[in-house]
Amino acid sequence: MEKGTDKPKTISVCMIVKNEEKVLDRALKGVSRFADEIVVVDTGSSDRTMEIAAKYTDRIYEHPWEGHFGRMRNISYSYAVCDYVMYFDADYEIDAENADRINRLKETLTVEKSVCVTYYSPEQKLPVMLHCISLRDGRRWEGAVHERLPLKDPVLYTDIVIRHVKKEELHYERNVQLFPKLTPEELRAHYWLAAQCYSDSVMADASGWADFFFELAQRGEYDFTDKPSPAVTAGHVLMYYGRYREALKWLEAYLAESGRWLEIHVRSRGAAEGACGRDADAFVGAALSCDEKACNYAVRCALGCGEWVRAETLNQRLKAYHQNSPLFLLNRLRIERARKKEAGRQEEADGNQRVHDCQE
Repeated sequence: MEKGTDKPKTISVCMIVKNEEKVLDRALKGVSRFADEIVVVDTGSSDRTMEIAAKYTDRIYEHPWEGHFGRMRNISYSYAVCDYVMYFDADYEIDAENADRINRLKETLTVEKSVCVTYYSPEQKLPVMLHCISLRDGRRWEGAVHERLPLKDPVLYTDIVIRHVKKEELHYERNVQLFPKLTPEELRAHYWLAAQCYSDSVMADASGWADFFFELAQRGEYDFTDKPSPAVTAGHVLMYYGRYREALKWLEAYLAESGRWLEIHVRSRGAAEGACGRDADAFVGAALSCDEKACNYAVRCALGCGEWVRAETLNQRLKAYHQNSPLFLLNRLRIERARKKEAGRQEEADGNQRVHDCQE
């Protein structure tokens, strides 16, 4: 991008926090390298959160928690005065190199209304593009949980990286409490929301909600082009936390649909026919990559459940759709180890039984 003719744009970083003394200093240290203004809205901390925030900014406001993340984001944004506004959570971190990229970005922004950055988390281990920086133009956050800000063109996708720091305290139970505030309209509109809420429900052991979101994802009229990344991410997060059966249920349902889609758009017609109105080559390639990952995760989850026969079937599907995938060979070794381990256990059990029979 060519350098803009106007003076550099400014960025307000807005945060909503509560009892974040363990991670806040690290987050603000990174933010202070590029932010022209830092706004912190505290929703009721009882630890040193506000004291730590005061080291970096005097724009600190107290506001009672309203049980709705979208509203709280809007409150924090209402205090911003810069050209652009960026949300940043207390458990995010940005290093000096990426902070410098944002400083350079401020010198080149001209007509962009939405800026996306790459986001990494230890649970997902998959990069996600976040709409993180927006022109301050009156847009409002939507949603009580897994809140979102409408994307508006022109959109700029950058190589800026933000990382999520794994926290000791997880908030799945808190998220489940906010589910009743989600509207039917937003759930029908966003497949990724159903996927994230399913993962939350499983992790919080809220089986009723998990069933609700799983069924919603299956019967909802979602466009397949919106499914690959959310489906794979949900399955991987659950696998990461050892929830193999729930992850497998989700991944196998997705693989059934992706298989049908790939048959039509890759095998039968070929990529050039188009992918639901989007750029054919780009989306088909992304869909194939997500399908390969989903199948690999499903194999590993089946092994995690002790079902090597099921894993073998899934691995054959992986070979059929991704003939040159090294994951097929790697999984074949995993399955062989699992079979030998099971055979060893069975041999040991038979030996113990023989000893028992002789003693009798």
